[in-house]
Amino acid sequence: MDTIKANTLSAQQKVSNKSPKPYRHPLHRWLLYRFGRAVQPILSRTQVTGRENIPASGPVIIVGNHSTYIEPLLMLLTMPWPIEWMGAGDVPLRGPLTLFQRWWGFIPINRGEVDRTGLKRASAVLAASGAIGIFPEGGIWEKRIGDARLGVAYLSQQTQAPILPMGFGGMMGGLGRVARLQRPILSVKVGPMLPPVPTSDSYRERRALAQQASTQLMEAIYKLVPAHDEVSALDKRQESYSFDVTLLDANGKTVAIPQELAIPHGEDLSYFFHRPVLINVVIDNFQRPAQALRHLETESDPSRLSAALHEALQIYAHEKRTFLGYRIGYKRAARVVEALHTLEKLADWAAAHQLRMEIRPRATFTYADGLVEQLDVPPPAHEH
Repeated sequence: MDTIKANTLSAQQKVSNKSPKPYRHPLHRWLLYRFGRAVQPILSRTQVTGRENIPASGPVIIVGNHSTYIEPLLMLLTMPWPIEWMGAGDVPLRGPLTLFQRWWGFIPINRGEVDRTGLKRASAVLAASGAIGIFPEGGIWEKRIGDARLGVAYLSQQTQAPILPMGFGGMMGGLGRVARLQRPILSVKVGPMLPPVPTSDSYRERRALAQQASTQLMEAIYKLVPAHDEVSALDKRQESYSFDVTLLDANGKTVAIPQELAIPHGEDLSYFFHRPVLINVVIDNFQRPAQALRHLETESDPSRLSAALHEALQIYAHEKRTFLGYRIGYKRAARVVEALHTLEKLADWAAAHQLRMEIRPRATFTYADGLVEQLDVPPPAHEH
């Protein structure tokens, strides 16, 4: 432990001895920042608590929960000065994010791999007493404290910058209410500053420290999210999954699935289908024709299902092989890819035999208040 403390002090001394020039933002960012601060009260009723925890200056890494496009804007407008963001650099952007990239910009990071270029740029910002905004969940999808990514902890270890947690509430559906000028009630709670993540000469110990710090910072974030918020409810729900495939002939009679085409890892495959963002990425970000996977409740043509599965596999098994593992865990991702390959083969077999194919990834969600939600297929309302 003394070695860890010594390394931490040494890293802090190196940062302080450099005495770099303060980090400066271009003029257009300051203008956008001032404009955003001016219109925020018009577009929303945002309640901010914990401003006393915000430091007078950087270096600081700001982290928060992330379920919509609103949190980055609120993170920026809550701070007393502009910040730099680290964002997705591994997929083509779409929607409001393209405008954000054009007008403000951010440091792109390839998630799921060691992106030394992105980390070097972020380290330079912090070395110049700047502020970096990061959402450690790694994107907009399910929220689980135990699945915290290590990127923030590694960056803090490398730069010895402290971490400022924020919790956002009222986000689900908030962007639509803003667009309709309904002035939604949003909340931002700023928590106490977390110290820099300690480091070590040992890679194994350094990773263990990063993992521990990542879990702690996610716990710190979710303590700041309102207890009644939908995101908190999602984090506390219990989930179970099953996967069913039915083949039907022209008379509606069930046809047995060949044993060699039985779908493996059904629970994992159902888990995948109940994460609509994973299908959206294939269709919206990469512009692949896989719309059939969005409408499993009505789609039964095995040819169309096979073509859509092929497009998804092109992304997840070939072009972006780390993408799926980063989101759902690498072991689960490997099982999902295997199951998708088998499902594609089964769809081809069904098409060759002129059968219909019904895919039913079933899920049961049990919430903390006792409410039980059962879904035969992911709701198409998730389509963006």
